Amino acid sequence: MTKNIGKAEQIRIKRKKEIMDVALRLFGTFGYHATSISHIANEAGISKGLIYNYFESKEQLLKEIFDSGKDSWLSNLGEIEIKTKKDFEKFINALFKLIKDFENKEWFKLYYTMMLQPTVFDILEKEIEMAHKDFLVNLMNYFAKNGSEDPEMDVLILHSAIDGTVLQYIYVPEAIDFERVKKVIIKRFT
Repeated sequence: MTKNIGKAEQIRIKRKKEIMDVALRLFGTFGYHATSISHIANEAGISKGLIYNYFESKEQLLKEIFDSGKDSWLSNLGEIEIKTKKDFEKFINALFKLIKDFENKEWFKLYYTMMLQPTVFDILEKEIEMAHKDFLVNLMNYFAKNGSEDPEMDVLILHSAIDGTVLQYIYVPEAIDFERVKKVIIKRFT
């Protein structure tokens, strides 16, 4: 935190992050609908009313948690343009490093839990679509330019492999051989 931010603002930022961290853990563990604002407040050691000083609603809290993780994820991945097989290999290497190094496994849990809850997914559908759009278009163009018979299917298969890898990493990390999966994906798509 910079010196330009006053002490009160620093405390506010810290408290907001604490609330988001607790909510993230609870949403990932119990699900969005089964987690109440009261439950979040109790776990955070604050009053329910104080949460509403930071967030208008549980939905806004969810959106801010999602955006925070998404922004961290995308900024760490960077702007890799995938035009050549070498670019694709570089992208997959960066992606797998990011998956292994990403500090917040709880965010991944929340992300995949949301995908399985249609009413929660509906809350974030636009944000998720925007987060994936450039990434998927970039891959589709790569596959089309590199002789794929069905670029859309190749993107779907790759995306599914990445999702499966992340899910195993979250829930049974000892069962995943990152290097082997990475090599198979690179070999399959280059």
